[in-house]
Amino acid sequence: MLNIKKLAVSLTKHGAHKLAILLQAVPLDQMLTSTSGVVDGVNIDAGQVRKLLSANKAGDIPSVWHSIQRSDPFVIRAMVLMAIIFSHHEIIEQMAAGSGGAGQGQILRAQFPNPKSFTNLKNDFESLGFMTFANYTGFGFDLRPIFLHESTGRLSAQLLGLKLRDAGWVGGDVLSASLEAGFAGALGLTEIEFKKWLSGTGLSLEEKIEVGVADPDKEKSSPFLFRPGHNPKKSGNIKRKERIAANFASLLHNEIQNKLYIWLENVYGVGSTASENSTGAGDTAIDIVRDAGEGFIFYEIKTARSIKACIREALPQLMEYSYWPNTQRAVELIIVSPNKPTEDAASYLKRLREEFKIPVFHETVDLETGRLSEKI
Repeated sequence: MLNIKKLAVSLTKHGAHKLAILLQAVPLDQMLTSTSGVVDGVNIDAGQVRKLLSANKAGDIPSVWHSIQRSDPFVIRAMVLMAIIFSHHEIIEQMAAGSGGAGQGQILRAQFPNPKSFTNLKNDFESLGFMTFANYTGFGFDLRPIFLHESTGRLSAQLLGLKLRDAGWVGGDVLSASLEAGFAGALGLTEIEFKKWLSGTGLSLEEKIEVGVADPDKEKSSPFLFRPGHNPKKSGNIKRKERIAANFASLLHNEIQNKLYIWLENVYGVGSTASENSTGAGDTAIDIVRDAGEGFIFYEIKTARSIKACIREALPQLMEYSYWPNTQRAVELIIVSPNKPTEDAASYLKRLREEFKIPVFHETVDLETGRLSEKI
């Protein structure tokens, strides 16, 4: 008999998100013997990992995890998050309660009797890259990238089948049983959307707009308001070389943002700097803003492995943040990355400034101190 109360992985043991790191580091048949002291930075309870993977008592791990392990890092992170959400009935219930529809919503600290359970879940969403904001009272999430990916639906169908089995399901139609268990509601999907996604057909961006996601072309702009301050983000002990193993770029970004904010405040004074300051142009925020007296300087942090890639990613964002739809919010646009300057990058940015009058620069950040180099 199906009973989701049987889904009860520990909520108070920290580090479930590190399963994604483990999946990328060791063979599947070694997972349950590598949960502590084998992979740098990974120390997870073996029983917690066994439940997340839906392994049997003999330690056999279901074959779907072989497919997940061979996927790209995004899919691995997405499927680990699915395993976390659907391994405890309380998370399933609170996800449904916090859903705003279309895969978006927020979870409040008050929804969990044990504050540690809330904190661990918040860390999981942040570390896996599906958090939109966080403060003491709660955090926001956005699962739309999962639904838009071509391979997550079929993998999730298999994963949900395992969770249903763990909840006492004896077989039959996965979709019907998942709907009965409230799985669609936990993801903020309608029955039709849920069925289409699990079938592997995928959900298009246009369809997600139709079910309630704001159309960017209909967003209203408002005057830019500078709000100094910073809410430190989780960063962890991230080394540059670890990014190759996807440990994850978001954590490195957070580390840079934390240190850069402190460094700028120390150099330019308390109250001079803000992080995640709303642009006023729709639902967008700037990594770092500094009040330079004669105007504001916008800093966009990028962690790609080349300065060219960082410029390519950051430039359109900074242009929108400053100029959309027809204004000028910043007097300077700074691309921040750990990459050393190159002659080509310097020449390119100089041409943008001189020929197109775009006040854009690059500054290299010191990963240890947050200190910025000279502008190019």
